[in-house]
Amino acid sequence: MDKLNLNPDILKSMMATGTVKRVTVVAGSAGFSLLVRAAGLQRPLTTFRGNVRAFKNLKTALHYLHSLGVTRFDVDISEYQP
Repeated sequence: MDKLNLNPDILKSMMATGTVKRVTVVAGSAGFSLLVRAAGLQRPLTTFRGNVRAFKNLKTALHYLHSLGVTRFDVDISEYQP
């Protein structure tokens, strides 16, 4: 596995240890992705296969973040195309 991949299991582990400093939901043409900042690095959430995880809508991303215990996050809609 590429050590730059941040799959769901790694993100859960990082949340449990408190290493996640900031999460940004980024709107793009493929949907909404998550950028996670921890230990001075910012990486996108990926699937287990290594592709960037895209949520169909903001509500789905919100439910996922809530399930992880994330209570605050930023939203970047600068690239949003309705």
